[in-house]
Amino acid sequence: MKNYQNGFAGSKSAVIIAAIVLIGAAAYCAVVMRKHPSSEAAVPSPIAFSQLFTAKIPDLTVDSDPQTFTLSNGQYSGTMKQGEAEDAQDLPFLIAFDTATSSYAYGDIDGDGVSDIAAIIGENTGGTGYFDYLAVFANKGGVPTFAAYAYLGDRIMIKKVSVSKGVIAVDFITQGPNEPMCCGTLPKTLSFSMVGGKLVEVK
Repeated sequence: MKNYQNGFAGSKSAVIIAAIVLIGAAAYCAVVMRKHPSSEAAVPSPIAFSQLFTAKIPDLTVDSDPQTFTLSNGQYSGTMKQGEAEDAQDLPFLIAFDTATSSYAYGDIDGDGVSDIAAIIGENTGGTGYFDYLAVFANKGGVPTFAAYAYLGDRIMIKKVSVSKGVIAVDFITQGPNEPMCCGTLPKTLSFSMVGGKLVEVK
């Protein structure tokens, strides 16, 4: 009987010690998690090109106080006042994404460690010109947000957009010397990076 009691007491002590160890381990883990939260929880959801189809885009042909347009199915078509204030006229206006898969690319462009989107936007302001721009949409909490843009050219043909180590490269065909605006044959590549919230050409 005495040996049984001693054995029981020993088992009870072992259980108590094990419980104390488990409680201590749980408390330690809780402190570590507070100091070093999971990085996965802080990473925004990936953004997709299709999300841009309802984006808000400023008029890229205007440098100061541009009008903003909300796209529908990747474009806005309507009228916009153009010209000097006294002679301004409502003229046709189109802004639209180039939806070819070669005309947009994913990658970390603003240096925050998450993937953004570089895409091509075209604008027509009623004349024969069709002006292409490179636009960057930053990933802000899983929402693509217009961040910066750069002018590429008038009536050019986009061949490829790519992103590597924060640098965006755009391959396109433009007008060579003495070529008409409609029918350029000159291959060209422009590269850009984000500097101070703006796209700056990389030579």
